[in-house]
Amino acid sequence: RNHFIDRVKNNPDVRESLDIMYNTVNGVHSHWISGPDKDHIDMAIEELEKEGSLLGINLEFKEINEFTKQFKE
Repeated sequence: RNHFIDRVKNNPDVRESLDIMYNTVNGVHSHWISGPDKDHIDMAIEELEKEGSLLGINLEFKEINEFTKQFKE
């Protein structure tokens, strides 16, 4: 059972917070990555590039927001 999903469904304040968060990035779900050293980060970047899943590297919030506008419906 997923308690997070239940909380979102049953709590309008949580749902509103999520809606606001997703609207700030135009509905695109993204993650920051980190690693123990540069070699591991470089390997992660390489794999994400191969998958076509890499949005960018060291982007500021404003850059992420501008980039994700193209995906907004």
